[in-house]
Amino acid sequence: MKLSCKLSLCIFVLLITVASWAQADTYPAEDGWPTYGGDAGGQRYSNAGQITRENVSGLHPVLTYHTHALESSNRSVSKRL
Repeated sequence: MKLSCKLSLCIFVLLITVASWAQADTYPAEDGWPTYGGDAGGQRYSNAGQITRENVSGLHPVLTYHTHALESSNRSVSKRL
């Protein structure tokens, strides 16, 4: 019985260690946005320092894409009414 408790404790410590290593690498400084949602957990967090409170007012859209998907559905609904 004591052996199974020691084994359980070792497995627990191993899992906690692996989880802490994974947590430490969640927000890499130079990797940018490696997966959809920012990281494997979809945290949508970026620690990028290029955009600050001082320079955010100077930002402007570079690309805009319109699918017009909602416009066509709204027109067909309004025609039926």
